[in-house]
Amino acid sequence: MALTGYELLAVEDFPERVQSYRPSEFLAVSDDPAAMAPLAEIERRYILRVLEAVGDNKALAARILGLDRKTLYRKLEKYHTGGSRERDG
Repeated sequence: MALTGYELLAVEDFPERVQSYRPSEFLAVSDDPAAMAPLAEIERRYILRVLEAVGDNKALAARILGLDRKTLYRKLEKYHTGGSRERDG
């Protein structure tokens, strides 16, 4: 990239995995109204992040989130992420 003949780099100049990168973390608070996400989206992302952090152990995730396991399963079904009880831990 440092050897490119262009002064500026465009998104298209990067590999596909870099172009399609979407951070899993985001700011829930912003001074820019356009950057603010709906509460349901913040909740969805947070739940998925907690599940990722605990290796998809739904019982542990529910405890961390302060939710009943059934509530967690309902939320996961609502978010179309599945509420499978395979790893209830």
